[in-house]
Amino acid sequence: MKKKNLFIILLLINIPVLASEDKCTTNLDVSCTYNPKPAFGDFILPMPKLKEMGEINMVFRKLKVHGSEFWGNPQRLISIGENASKFKGMISGSFYDKTDKNWFYYLGKYEVSIAQYITVMGLEHFYKKCGNKKQIAKIKRASGKGLIRELAKPIAWITWWDFQEFIRQYNLWCYSNTECLDKLPRISKTNWKHEINKDVDPPGFFRLPTELEWEYAARGGYEAGLEFENPLPFVADKIKQYAWAKPHSRNGATRIGRWQDSYGFYDLFGNVQELTNSLFVAEIIQGKVGGLTTRGGSFQDQAKTLSSAFRREIELYKAKEDSEGKISEITESLSPTTGIRLAIGTLFSPSPRFSEQIETEYKTYTKTFRGQTAAGKSIGKISSGGGGLWKNMVKRFNLELKKSELKAVAAIEELKERSKKRDATLSNKLKVEQMQNKELNAKNEKLERIITKTNIQSKKDKIKIAELEAKLIKFTEPSNPMLIMTAASVLLRKNLSSRKKIARLIIGTIITKLDHSTDEKWYQIQTPDGKIGWVAAKYTMPVYLKYKEQAYIKVAKRKLNHKTASFGDFVELFNFLKGIIPTITNRENKAELQFSYLLVLQKSLDKLPRREKKWLKKHKDNILYDKSSRKWLVKRKNFQQLHDKYSDLAIADRILRAAP
Repeated sequence: MKKKNLFIILLLINIPVLASEDKCTTNLDVSCTYNPKPAFGDFILPMPKLKEMGEINMVFRKLKVHGSEFWGNPQRLISIGENASKFKGMISGSFYDKTDKNWFYYLGKYEVSIAQYITVMGLEHFYKKCGNKKQIAKIKRASGKGLIRELAKPIAWITWWDFQEFIRQYNLWCYSNTECLDKLPRISKTNWKHEINKDVDPPGFFRLPTELEWEYAARGGYEAGLEFENPLPFVADKIKQYAWAKPHSRNGATRIGRWQDSYGFYDLFGNVQELTNSLFVAEIIQGKVGGLTTRGGSFQDQAKTLSSAFRREIELYKAKEDSEGKISEITESLSPTTGIRLAIGTLFSPSPRFSEQIETEYKTYTKTFRGQTAAGKSIGKISSGGGGLWKNMVKRFNLELKKSELKAVAAIEELKERSKKRDATLSNKLKVEQMQNKELNAKNEKLERIITKTNIQSKKDKIKIAELEAKLIKFTEPSNPMLIMTAASVLLRKNLSSRKKIARLIIGTIITKLDHSTDEKWYQIQTPDGKIGWVAAKYTMPVYLKYKEQAYIKVAKRKLNHKTASFGDFVELFNFLKGIIPTITNRENKAELQFSYLLVLQKSLDKLPRREKKWLKKHKDNILYDKSSRKWLVKRKNFQQLHDKYSDLAIADRILRAAP
């Protein structure tokens, strides 16, 4: 089956189901990738239809906000955050419900799945942008229900820019698709309480939720009542029924909607942490501004640490360090634990007429309730005289703009002055270099004339020069170079004409080269204990003692990638690594060798002879038998502990990906 037709099998099992139970546990179909648990009140928007995937949608839930006022009222002032960072913030809606006379906004019912990402961006784009090669390989190999299970997992392992491009492309598609555009919620251009006219009133758009919107939903929103103040919208002891997190989570993220809902939403806690549209601020509304903000925690977090206020800063760019701890490369950050959940927003003020309406209400708001809000307490009362709120804002804006222009002019003049000085400096340097080049050319010409005059013409002199060059090469060639054994149990012969063995050299042994055969296929060597004999050159590799740690890493990787390596080879390599790891001083090299140590143990289990029980007994504390694959595996905790130990190094992600 060709890769581009990988998803045709999905069409054969796309059977709509209207039950609210988790039918995806036993009856996986395409709906499991976007709405595994349909329910009354689902707001469903279409997505691009790919021939290979069938119909896939995006599902939202409505979150009501108290009152019909634009600016707010006392019931909208909610407590969010926890401990020292707890504060009262004003929650607002994006759209107005004329029937219920309250505001509301839409938030994704589930985290965005891999299938939904592929529907918008395409399969090849996903393969190109996803940083999890293991997951890509799984999707390429999978078919039927196994394929759906993979596609139903939340999208992760892509950069913040790729998440934003997905949102951008989905917006553009929806605006160009009549069915999607007609369904999008809108707000009246003239007054939020007026009837919607789809011909003139602007539609909403997809975006990431704000921190306030996310936490309002996590706490239960309008429906939570008095329970809104609780750290979790359910009993803490029951969190494993709502969240995919440690100690129950394993093998990464799981499919969306697998656990119970919290006020109609799934996976708000655990699975993957969800990006918001806010930069990380120390105390949510004040303090130092940092990187990106995520909410909800992930499968790597302990369930007991999760709460509605749980938040984390993640980096936008990631710096990689070399062996000396210096930054060698900076790349865009991507993470196996970070995904997204969409919201639908709209413009703050869609027209000048609308602005006039909200300015009128603002005057009442400032005199009554605004002083109780976080913004009102920090900014104070804003004067409504002198032409109204918006004129004051325009004046301040123009004043700041003029200041910025003056600063810009001054900066440009300073740059011009610096440029003149730099050009003058470069001109002087150029003149000096030209003079130096002239002097050098003159010296070279003089030297060539001397060489021409003193050129040795006689054959005898040429022979002497050749002899001198030969002696010089021999003199400068390093004597007794060092080698390292790259194969296991290599025979050390007494001489080339005899197979009589002196000893067997184990992998990783460092030896001294004394001589070589005419065809250089054999080396005469001396072992660390003084034995002299011949070994096949193909089982050795040059090594400088100064860089022997890197040589150990190369030897381990070469054997791990050797397709015909035996159980005995891996046992010998395992014992060698066990012996040298305590002697390694460089932290990055030690991490590489400890990682190889676990991989070699797994390789030995893969090559395990049927009657070999001693090896299993020896490593019983670090291995387990997996009934589903009928294989012995190294316990995942060993990889997790190694990952946690070296989480600050680039190798950490590789360790986690290799875990069984």
